[in-house]
Amino acid sequence: MTGPSGRSPNRRHDRQHFYKYVSAKTAKAILTTRKLRWSSPVLFNDPFDVTQELRLDFDVAALSAALVEEMADLIVTGGPVQEAARQDLKALLVTLDGASLAQRQRMADRFRKDPPKTTVGQVEALAELRRRWSEIVPNLRVLCLSEANDVTSMWNHYADSYRGVLLQFEAVDELDSVWLLARPVVYQAAPPAIADARTWARCMLRKDKRTYLDLFTEYQYTKTPDWAYEREWRIATFALPEESGEFSYWAFNPRELVGVYLGPRCSEQDQTDILALLTNGFEEVSVFRARITGAAQLGLQLLRLPVQGPGDFPRAVERQARPASCASRRGHGVRWNRMTAFETVAPDLKPLLGERISRLGLKLEGSPMERYVADLYRELEAKGLKRFRPLTYFTDEWGCPSEEPIIGIPFYLADAQLSRLEKQFDDLEDVREIRMYLRHEAGHAFNYAYKLFETPEWRDRFGPFNRPYRERYRPVPFHRGFVRHMEGWYAQKHPDEDFAETFAVWLTPRSRWRQRYKGWPAMDKLRYVDRVARKVGDTQPIVRLASTDVTVEEMNMTVEEFFRSQEPEAPPVDVALEHDLTDLFVRRRQGLRPAADFVREHRAGLINKIEYWTGVRRSVVRALVDRVVETSERLRLAVPAGTEAATLVELTTYATTLTMNFLTHGSFVPRARGTARTRTRPDSGLP
Repeated sequence: MTGPSGRSPNRRHDRQHFYKYVSAKTAKAILTTRKLRWSSPVLFNDPFDVTQELRLDFDVAALSAALVEEMADLIVTGGPVQEAARQDLKALLVTLDGASLAQRQRMADRFRKDPPKTTVGQVEALAELRRRWSEIVPNLRVLCLSEANDVTSMWNHYADSYRGVLLQFEAVDELDSVWLLARPVVYQAAPPAIADARTWARCMLRKDKRTYLDLFTEYQYTKTPDWAYEREWRIATFALPEESGEFSYWAFNPRELVGVYLGPRCSEQDQTDILALLTNGFEEVSVFRARITGAAQLGLQLLRLPVQGPGDFPRAVERQARPASCASRRGHGVRWNRMTAFETVAPDLKPLLGERISRLGLKLEGSPMERYVADLYRELEAKGLKRFRPLTYFTDEWGCPSEEPIIGIPFYLADAQLSRLEKQFDDLEDVREIRMYLRHEAGHAFNYAYKLFETPEWRDRFGPFNRPYRERYRPVPFHRGFVRHMEGWYAQKHPDEDFAETFAVWLTPRSRWRQRYKGWPAMDKLRYVDRVARKVGDTQPIVRLASTDVTVEEMNMTVEEFFRSQEPEAPPVDVALEHDLTDLFVRRRQGLRPAADFVREHRAGLINKIEYWTGVRRSVVRALVDRVVETSERLRLAVPAGTEAATLVELTTYATTLTMNFLTHGSFVPRARGTARTRTRPDSGLP
């Protein structure tokens, strides 16, 4: 039952998910029976966990003194006491019922001055407390959970040396989930002293509603600091009257199981069995397979698996793009290749075209990218982010999967020969661009790792995270509400990209962002990033275990198939270049440099800079420049002697003007309006 806010009155915390590390055998039993085992502490692997010897920080004399003080208070106040109080105590209070306050006070003073001696019964009371505790422990039922899904030592110890499974449960208010009652374990060197002598005296005299069992509670939620890495939460209760033994099996609602994580060493048979069990009422459960990353990055990555019945061993599959902020939907992630003939590939690279990418053994360790990732980590450390180290993996393009703090790097950057192929078929990233893209993706990962996009402060500055993601957008060049980092006024594309670009500018060494953006509205965003980074700098990320998009191990196509699949249809260039290029160049004759060769030499620079300053899609700029090359070659044009520098300036101005037309009107040449009268629009100051 939930209140008006949808929150259950039984909820004791704000945590949404808990995790249970188990062996594959136990996981299959849980999925089959839909029950979890709640154990008595006598079965715990740590003998100091819920110790069976009660610790009291007082002796008989202290208890006797406390009893005297509490009795004197009862004489003065007349109670109240609980129904379970001793009959002789109740009779005494009835006798005093007609006495005045002054009489009661004198009697209490005499009682304090000449208290009764410690009785055998009081001595036995302490022994009775210890006996009760030893009887209670076997009847306790405790469910142990964790708030973390990425503790490698727990994967090793509780999940059968990484061969097991991690189950993710959700605390659902609507269902009054038992997880709502969970309490975090307190880690301290000594077991807790269960209350003081005064509290025990009140309990013995039944002056309040607390019982011995209530005072025993703290013992159930305390462990030594050696176990702090487990980040444990517990739910403790008692066995049912009809139950015997040292554990109980109690059911959970299938809706409460929301995730299953298969260990990196989980066998094919166990994986097949578990996926089959999930088809019986657990179809909404997300399933992942964990994978151990390389030695340079201690951690786990997750690959999403489909839930399916028995059959062939299912391979990890690429996840579909999410509606917002997916790397595969970002401009620099979409690769627009104008393919050259594959037969022109260098002879030493041709054998590589037939190799399957998944069999190339591409790893970060020892690759050219290893040093750039290490540099990124040093930059994060220099900025005070001591705990944030996003994992990386090789995939088909740059990007972070939406809301996953892990950075995907194009696989062709893992190997020098693959990079040569990429350079032949497309524009290969240079060192500057690699560092820019890493900082940008680190911004996404930082946002996701600390869930900043869920906070009102983030939304106030960058906008709603769930805003529809537009692949094609029309930026406002030189808008001072946004920083400049990557090409294309990229921060204007989506709030998530705005934050990533702002983070990248803040992270870049020697960017002088305080001076460069002084007086800009974008400065407020930069200060926000700086402030948040200082706040969480020494704090572990909220999300530390991330799932990937497609990895190189899953890319079963050949290198050639990959590059061919990336060739899109070139956008049309709706401008008659023949009429304009003859003004820039001259007819070719002996001794003059062919214009096509000249444009090819400056092609990459033209594309990069025009895209950077106009914000028009790279594919559009590339199509325009390539059409200039094609037309110059067809018309047999040349560069006038001694004018290469001036010609390059004129060519850049010409191509930029056409590109700005495209930005403003959607075509390189604005279409004439079919009207005799035109209305002059006030100049907005924007291109």
